[in-house]
Amino acid sequence: MNIYQIKKATLADLPIDSNVWNTANEGSIDLYPWEGYQTNVPLTNFYMLYDKEGIGIKFYSNETNPVGNAKGMNTDVYTDSCVEIFFNAAPEQTDKYLNFELSVTGYMHLGFGSGRFDRELQYIDFSTLHIDTRILEHDKGWEAKFYIPFSLLEKYYPKLSSNWNGNFQKLCEDCEIPHLGCWNLIETEKPDFHRPEFFGEITLES
Repeated sequence: MNIYQIKKATLADLPIDSNVWNTANEGSIDLYPWEGYQTNVPLTNFYMLYDKEGIGIKFYSNETNPVGNAKGMNTDVYTDSCVEIFFNAAPEQTDKYLNFELSVTGYMHLGFGSGRFDRELQYIDFSTLHIDTRILEHDKGWEAKFYIPFSLLEKYYPKLSSNWNGNFQKLCEDCEIPHLGCWNLIETEKPDFHRPEFFGEITLES
């Protein structure tokens, strides 16, 4: 099982180009376990930091010519070039997890539930997440970042834990060559990111 530690920062809500992201631990979405989704796969890294107010997360993918057709929040962004984090911030209290799915165009899909078939869309004030995405020049890929206030998480988890369960994903279903990648290995015959039994550990530095 993979373990990722979120380091403390002076400010978790950082601009996408801040050098402070370099102080974070680097995680890699480099596992492509499903046949048919293993060709021409991008390398995608993620970085997380937190302070007393919330958590910041940044993704970098070397994917060139990303696809962005989503037209709004809580639409099917997974068909786009998309990065995701699924996590349960209080696994000793509940089996429900949040899924934050972010398109290269800056549109997000947010859900909450215990599995694929009982998820409820969450219609929040997405401006509080400070979403930012940008395509880098000279075919160097793209970046995305957003911020998750603890005040938002506490609506789902009244008592936050310092040890979470979760996974990170990179996908694009409408690309010329589709890909589906993950950070912690998902051992299923068919593609399925909604498998919390294959979550890794995400810890907050004390």
